[in-house]
Amino acid sequence: MLLSLFPAAWLGVALAAGTLFSASGGTVAYGAGCLAVVLSLGLAVAWWRFGVPPRLTWLAALPGVAFGAGFVAAQRAPEPSTAPFAAPEVEPGGGGWTRSLAGPASFDVAPWLRVVPDSGEVSVQAGAVGIVVEPRLEFISRSPDRFWTVFAPLQWRGDSPVRRFERADRELAVDYSDEGSLRVRATSDQSAAIDARTALQVPVFSHLNSFTRVSITGHRRLGLRFSPCPEVVVEVIHFDYPFGAPARFAYLDAGGTFLVVQASDAEKGPFTTLGQGRLARGEPLSVALVEEGESPARELATIVFRDWSRQLSTELSPTAGWGLPQNAFEFGLASNDPSSAAYLTLTLAGTSVGRGWDSVGHAAGSYTNRIEIRLPPSR
Repeated sequence: MLLSLFPAAWLGVALAAGTLFSASGGTVAYGAGCLAVVLSLGLAVAWWRFGVPPRLTWLAALPGVAFGAGFVAAQRAPEPSTAPFAAPEVEPGGGGWTRSLAGPASFDVAPWLRVVPDSGEVSVQAGAVGIVVEPRLEFISRSPDRFWTVFAPLQWRGDSPVRRFERADRELAVDYSDEGSLRVRATSDQSAAIDARTALQVPVFSHLNSFTRVSITGHRRLGLRFSPCPEVVVEVIHFDYPFGAPARFAYLDAGGTFLVVQASDAEKGPFTTLGQGRLARGEPLSVALVEEGESPARELATIVFRDWSRQLSTELSPTAGWGLPQNAFEFGLASNDPSSAAYLTLTLAGTSVGRGWDSVGHAAGSYTNRIEIRLPPSR
């Protein structure tokens, strides 16, 4: 009689996947339904050969259906817990603005500062060191119905074409078709200000996304000094995936503690704390890029993320485990060579860390990403 639990459980999986996840659960529903039929036929053959099944077999099947359906329902992403923030718009700093619907592939805002509007990339050249910032909120894998993104239709991935440009001396503003914008200004010969806006008309659920992506080249051995724990310089290293050399990343927990940690296997826990400190919600996060290949260590640049801590989610991640939240500040190298390209990826809510393709949500609203880049005078 208890054998009926197995086909019943798969039947529950099929029913729940087809009902709760109508846009992306079809593959799961079909596969589970076929398995339920095959197992049921196997039981029917066994009962026909060895005797009539007990009359109360169906009572054992009911818990199986409930278990299967409950398991699938638990994969549905919770309500979004990010906090969109629309900062006041900054008025143009002077006259001389020109507007156009088309322009070159890239703009030189300053000799050391370039913007590529189509990709939203902002490039800074600090001597031999190159820094490329992508400050627009980007969703790499979305779910249309809060299910695992591995089952999501491909059409849920898209881009936002440029709508128009506005340009002035040492300043550029770009508007996008999704009502987002990008503004870049050289505030001095050693500093730049980036202001990126993204408007979500409806909540978006995703597995992989980025609030900001930064790539760094031209270093020999890169370290990071975070403002909440300035006494610690964390070296940027390469990690393996899905198993192998451990990853390093940082996050802000619900209690306001900023932690820099190292995983035990690739990006999976348990996690060892490398540094920690207080970071209040809404407080800017400063990250100094340090050249550890020199003695004493030389500062290459400082990047200030003004709005990351204000808008991120501190709800628990469904994939990371060990009490880690949905937000993350990931960093690593392209290869084992310490001088290889480095990357920083900031997320407000994602599930890149850990096991699984669960989706989590970004609430509808306007998101602001203001970034300052400060270069040393001797660059």
